[in-house]
Amino acid sequence: MNQPLVSVIIPTFKRNDYICRAIDSVLEQTYENFEIIVVDDNLPKSEERIKTKLILEKYNSLDNFIYLELDDNYGGAIARNKGLEYASGKYVCFLDDDDEYLKDKLRNQV
Repeated sequence: MNQPLVSVIIPTFKRNDYICRAIDSVLEQTYENFEIIVVDDNLPKSEERIKTKLILEKYNSLDNFIYLELDDNYGGAIARNKGLEYASGKYVCFLDDDDEYLKDKLRNQV
């Protein structure tokens, strides 16, 4: 049975201390067909942007990971909408950068 693709959009702003926990909670899902779209809403050239980009480098080799850098700080709603523009999934869900999913969240919702 083919699993439909789920796009998980994670906007991030000034929370580079937590973002890996959020991403890892998606990577640890029992449901396997997903993509992760992280939308960096930190100001370009800011310390937060630089730290976030460095922290997320370890995920860049994943085929199901997309990292987007906004050209200004627009806020959570616009960051989520920008993530939607890149989403390929039949289903879309959102995860805050300081939160995490339980391991069966995607399976239960699909």
